[in-house]
Formats: sequence, structure tokens, C-alpha cells
Amino acid sequence: MSPSPAQQSASRLNGAASFGPVTAEGKARSSQNARKHDFFTSTALLPSEDRAQFDELLAAFTEEHQPATFTERRYVREMADAEFRLMRVRNSITQIQWKTMQAFENPTEAAAEAFDKLANEGKSLQLALRYERHFQRQFDSALKTLLQLKRQAAATHRAKAKQAQADHLKALEEYFLSPTPGELYGYGDEPLQNEPANQPNRC
Repeated sequence: MSPSPAQQSASRLNGAASFGPVTAEGKARSSQNARKHDFFTSTALLPSEDRAQFDELLAAFTEEHQPATFTERRYVREMADAEFRLMRVRNSITQIQWKTMQAFENPTEAAAEAFDKLANEGKSLQLALRYERHFQRQFDSALKTLLQLKRQAAATHRAKAKQAQADHLKALEEYFLSPTPGELYGYGDEPLQNEPANQPNRC
């Protein structure tokens, strides 16, 4: 049953009066609900980092790999996350080394001295290098899985196309080679009812 004009009018008024949550708590819950359903909201960025830079990286990977399913998009996103964090770690390694170099007076030996100091005395460089290896493995694993998914999808597509072609050929074969009703029941060459049989031509 369709709503009456009065019900429609009441619905419009209720909708116009609703502006969403007004309390801070309600707005926070609403924000969390939106984030829960936005499966591709950035999780790789720190507050000081540029969202546009991440979006550009994600767009480049998406353009290159052309994900066709939700799962494929998930692994493309995993690659972008890993690559972005990898760039962050490598930038941190550079900053750590540069900061340590400032303690040495001889600029020609500062790089080597800083590396030696960090390798033997500090843990920050070792930790950063461990993170670098971790994010590189994360990227490689996501890429490997993505390529495997695309190979499986291509194989499934080829199998379906091959089966469809076989079904089409079988249907054509059945259509052209199956006997006609006259051939089945033996009336194909008989004259129709009340139709005179062909008489020999007499001169």
C-alpha cells in the first residue's frame, strides 16, 4: 500500500528536521560508522603526511594492475600501504644518519663515522632496517598474491569461454544433425490429406 499524502508530508517534515547527530558523542559514533564502511580509508598516513601523495601512489598501482574484484583491490591497497611505509622508513634512516653525522667535525669522514657509531652503539638504525625489511616483504607478498589471483581469474575465464564454445558447437550439431519430425514418424514424403497424388502426364 502506497503512503497517503499526509504520510508523505510528515516524512518530508521529519527529514527536513533531522540534521544528524548533534552531540559530540553522537558525531563520534557517526564518524566511526562511516569509517567502518569506507574499506579503503587511508591507514598508512601519519597526521603530518600528505594524503595526496598516498592517493597518487595508490592510483598508480591501481592503474598498473587494474584490479577487477574487491579482493584484488585489497591487495593493491596493501602494496600501496607497504610502499608508503617503506618510503617513510627510508626517509627516517636518512634523517638518523644525517643527525649523527652532525657530531663529527670532518665532513669527508662523517658519513662513515656516523654509520659505524649507529651500527655499534645505537639501536635506532638497526630497528629502522628491520622495519624496512618487514615492509619490503609485505609489498612482495601482496604483489605475489595479487598476481596469483589474476592468473586464477584468467584461467577461470578461459575455461568458461572454452565451455561456452563447446556448448554452442554441441547445440549447432544437435540442430543440424537431429532428424526432422517427418523422418522420425515417416510422413515427410507422403501427400497431404485431400491432396491428389501426382498423376503421370498423358499426351
